[in-house]
Amino acid sequence: MAEYRLAGGLIVTERVSSNLRIFNIAKRHVGSLLWSQDSELHGAKKKDKCAMFVYDVITEAGLTAPRQKPWFCGYSPASSSEWGNRRSEVIHACGCFYSVSIPMRGDIVAFPSNHGTTHCGIVTTGGHFIGTTNKRIVETKMPAHVKRVFWRYTGDVPTTDRLLEKY
Repeated sequence: MAEYRLAGGLIVTERVSSNLRIFNIAKRHVGSLLWSQDSELHGAKKKDKCAMFVYDVITEAGLTAPRQKPWFCGYSPASSSEWGNRRSEVIHACGCFYSVSIPMRGDIVAFPSNHGTTHCGIVTTGGHFIGTTNKRIVETKMPAHVKRVFWRYTGDVPTTDRLLEKY
């Protein structure tokens, strides 16, 4: 395992789990207004942006996120309904996620609904998850007595060299 010393004495080791990367980035966005319904992020004002949040966290971690058909801004993140479907062709086609029954932090969680919209977010600890609300990103308790679908990342994890190129 390689180590890199950055300015200020920070030491970065090369192989950090994908789940930990996803968790840490999601945690850093708690309180953000970027994915609120009032935000115009990705040109989608007055829309629930939970799937966009999940997509953006995964890609910010340097990982491969599922995409749907092309969209006006160049991509279309997998919808929350896709995350809520264990047999989703979109998620499986990505080749980087598999469905699990016991979640760990950094997994993707979706709450499928037979009526209305599905919601998704990032699993934390103690039955909580990080997700969007009308106003901001929050860490909150998962709803009780609701069906849940969990996905774990299993794709390639980029090397630290590739991630440090951004900085």
